[in-house]
Amino acid sequence: MEVPRTRLQVRLLTPPTDIAWGNTYIAVALGVKGFYLVEPKKGKVEKTVDVPAYNLLWINDDLVVGSSSRVIIFNNVLKVKKEFEVQSDVNALTYSDGKVIAAGNGWVSILPLNRSIEMETIQVGLNVTAVAAKKGIIVAGTMEGRLLVIDEGRITWSTELGSPIFGLSWGPYLVVGTNNGKVFKVVNYERLNLEEIATLGGVNDLKWSPKGDEFAVADNVDKSLTFFSVDGKIVAREYFKSIPIKLDYSPTVTEVAVILESGELVTIGTPKVINILKSIVEESKCEERAKILCKALEKALWEIITELGNDVPIDDFLTLRNLGPKLLYALPCLLKHLDVVKKILKDLMSMEDIVEALKDGCDNFEKWLDSVSKNSLCIKKVSNLLIDLMELSPSDLLPAQIPTSVALVEKFGCEKALEIMECVFALALLLKDLKKYEDDLGIKLPNLTEMVLYVLLKDNCEELLSRLKEIAEIKEKVESLINEGRIVEVFDMLEEAKRISEDLKNVITTELPDGFVGI
Repeated sequence: MEVPRTRLQVRLLTPPTDIAWGNTYIAVALGVKGFYLVEPKKGKVEKTVDVPAYNLLWINDDLVVGSSSRVIIFNNVLKVKKEFEVQSDVNALTYSDGKVIAAGNGWVSILPLNRSIEMETIQVGLNVTAVAAKKGIIVAGTMEGRLLVIDEGRITWSTELGSPIFGLSWGPYLVVGTNNGKVFKVVNYERLNLEEIATLGGVNDLKWSPKGDEFAVADNVDKSLTFFSVDGKIVAREYFKSIPIKLDYSPTVTEVAVILESGELVTIGTPKVINILKSIVEESKCEERAKILCKALEKALWEIITELGNDVPIDDFLTLRNLGPKLLYALPCLLKHLDVVKKILKDLMSMEDIVEALKDGCDNFEKWLDSVSKNSLCIKKVSNLLIDLMELSPSDLLPAQIPTSVALVEKFGCEKALEIMECVFALALLLKDLKKYEDDLGIKLPNLTEMVLYVLLKDNCEELLSRLKEIAEIKEKVESLINEGRIVEVFDMLEEAKRISEDLKNVITTELPDGFVGI
């Protein structure tokens, strides 16, 4: 089934000139009328500032505004943090290596955020419409159709593209877009060798995804947003009723915000997110119940991805498919507790843990959440010990068979769970060492997964640890006795080591459930 790409539509009172999506807000430039800060989940205009704004750029939570002969940097409460005077209205902004690069008609300025470095302006004699920068190199596109390379304060190379350049973005490589629809890949920065990778109607703007896995192009003739893969192939396209002017990716790389000539702000799901949503919705079998349920699921999934996207890798949302038809009941429960889930996902749990807990119904999920929240500090400590255990012997442990930190804390309580895990880690260290000498001693010890599972089943780590210590002591004594030539005593001690190892193996074989032995 098809999943709609558009999540949010906001009608703006003033036609916009630029857009930038930050950690908290979408900033929309309105030219001489200032700029808006739009809350991205519901599309509410939260704040309006009447400083002229032609271009926008977020640096963490600071907003850089290209204004009338000024570049103004606002902090997260919209207080002016820094201000630079420039030669004329700002046409383009970018950020690289601790510097803001601003450009306008005839000039490019390098504005250092470090106060100890002087601002630098390069006269270029052309009307700059787009800039990109990387590792000290600045590339500028102009209304006259020339592409310039600026290095160490001077123009080192230029080339003619024959049409105004409105799109420049530097990701895995530099992408250039012209008003006549040409999209180029720059393959050599010293000589500006360009490779044409697409011809569209006309390019108004283009941007690389922050992850560098795709880029999007605003087409001013076909009135579309076109997504390209990193190898320059078109992977998706979304059409509008009005011309797209500017675009920017969300920090979570799940959506692209686009401003339209008609005065609208829309957000579009990236191809990857749309495919993930489609896969989850299909797995729910909602169409077998009622198609309207599928729409409700789509809306709920968008809300979840929007809220959790900063804390969950996008591919991890695919684990929601494991809920199958239960998704129809699980998502409302997840939405109800989204704030708590968001907190525990930052430090404690994975999306897979959340999905597993949801499988047991909302009542049990709520109890699980309550337990996790109350014991969060302890669970974090136990979780770190489990991680250390896995890293100690990644080839000897099967994570799928080891209980989670939440399960351990629920079963044993906080202090006991920590005590057990510390003992288990010591046991794992000793077992790993003894495994190297199995052939020398003529013994066969249980593997680490078997021993860990047995300890967690019987709560007798200290007993097992003491038996392993006995074998370790025998190993040390045997080495000494061999040097002294005491063969009979060596034989007796090896028999004792064999008896201990066989006892351990027999006990574990007897006590562990079928399917958990010999893994």
